[in-house]
Amino acid sequence: FPESAELHLTLGKLYQRLHSDAAAAQAFQSALEAPVTTPQIKAEAEELRTRALKRTATSQFAGSLFAGMQYQTDANAGPDNDTVRSNGTSIPRTRRDKPDGDFSGIMGFTLTHKYDFGRQDGMALESRVVGFGQLYADNTRLDTARLVGQVGLGFAPIPSTTSALRLQPRVNFEAVSTDGEWLEGGGGPGVGVTYSFSDTLGIEFGYDAIYRNYDHVGGLGATEDYTGCEQNGIATVTWLARPGTTLVA
Repeated sequence: FPESAELHLTLGKLYQRLHSDAAAAQAFQSALEAPVTTPQIKAEAEELRTRALKRTATSQFAGSLFAGMQYQTDANAGPDNDTVRSNGTSIPRTRRDKPDGDFSGIMGFTLTHKYDFGRQDGMALESRVVGFGQLYADNTRLDTARLVGQVGLGFAPIPSTTSALRLQPRVNFEAVSTDGEWLEGGGGPGVGVTYSFSDTLGIEFGYDAIYRNYDHVGGLGATEDYTGCEQNGIATVTWLARPGTTLVA
């Protein structure tokens, strides 16, 4: 039934589930050209075709903005005891260092870029940058600006139509300022592993090591003592419970 737009639309959706966006775009185009159709089918086919063509582009950019508020009962990380230890001796805690609750506002952005090399193993240069600023109502010496990012080369070691297993060796970097002063900068290697059990269930493992070099920030004290290496490991399970609803653990 080549004249049925609904069948071409369904075929395009099936190609999308196989991550065959070029074939999906062709099917959606056929749906637009089919004589037996409805305005609703044409509108959906046009929207899905536009999305599929974007995903077939060699270079792909995406971005988002976010904002929020946070309240911390001890924003300045002050000790709750009236005395603190200094060089083995108990001394009175200064009033400036007592626990201080505070509101802060957060605004930021996320940018991602993917450059597809057009290889059978799906090799692509994948980049991600996140920047945000956090401004405090009272503890202005804690005002922070942070820029973090990753650049990695993702590929499927076992090429297939669904690319169930994917690896991404990567490099991490970050830069942070607090109270208008340079706080720290650093970077290090990492690796990500993703595996898709089906088109609705997947798991991701990540490991990242970041060496952070702290400077001295007067408003915060001897921050340079925090210089060192931090290692992070994470496992994420993603389940598409139904279209438009995803559960992440």
